[in-house]
Amino acid sequence: MISLIFGNLGSGKTASVVRAMTKTRIPVFSNIRCSGMDHVHVIEPDMLIKEKLLKVKKDGTPVNTIEFNEAFWKEKVQQLGSMHIVLDEFHLMMDARRPTAKINKIVADFLAMGRRIGQVNTEGEQGSFTLITQLERRVDIISKELATNVQWTIGHKRRACTKCDFSVWQTNEEPKQFFICPRCDANTKEVDWVVEIFLFQSYQAYMAFFHQGVRSYYFHGFIHDIASYFNRYDTRQWEDMLHNYY
Repeated sequence: MISLIFGNLGSGKTASVVRAMTKTRIPVFSNIRCSGMDHVHVIEPDMLIKEKLLKVKKDGTPVNTIEFNEAFWKEKVQQLGSMHIVLDEFHLMMDARRPTAKINKIVADFLAMGRRIGQVNTEGEQGSFTLITQLERRVDIISKELATNVQWTIGHKRRACTKCDFSVWQTNEEPKQFFICPRCDANTKEVDWVVEIFLFQSYQAYMAFFHQGVRSYYFHGFIHDIASYFNRYDTRQWEDMLHNYY
């Protein structure tokens, strides 16, 4: 199974996935570093990318190319059976603006292993790919067409005045945020958070909802305990990990 997680900045999309990661019973590989989760393993560049000698110049200088490290993941499948792969800021890995980039090809080869990684373990839990991004249009079309689940995420937060009793609920999608109290001009602070999610069976169903207003989602609900996960993770940026390969 391949899930796409969409949502604008501040929607709580990554926190909602971290919450799900705490509840799984199988290993997770991710660029999200999580505290207190021994079953979550941080992905390193050499897990994805393998350098291969292409040729040697006349002066003896080697010329290398890069390819997907398929052997590493085949070994992990044999060792672990099913697993979850969670990739945050996915648009930086498989950028639609670089369709011919080697990194795009490597990630496409990685996603093609979905059937092996997504097998069901002895406890009945299925492995999956979860791809998180706030820039839906920047994600390569291959990952969108392979998706079997899409989540749209909206963050709701209540801001309260630090001086008077004023408070207001707002979403992350509202252009005007009440950082200053309209009653007494004191600062406000965030005191409550709720994440709203819509789930779709395909990217096409998501597009029908988002651009045409069709009620094509199969689930709509709210996460009320999301605040307890905010301080449990940090995303390792792909630019830092893969900048030598772009």
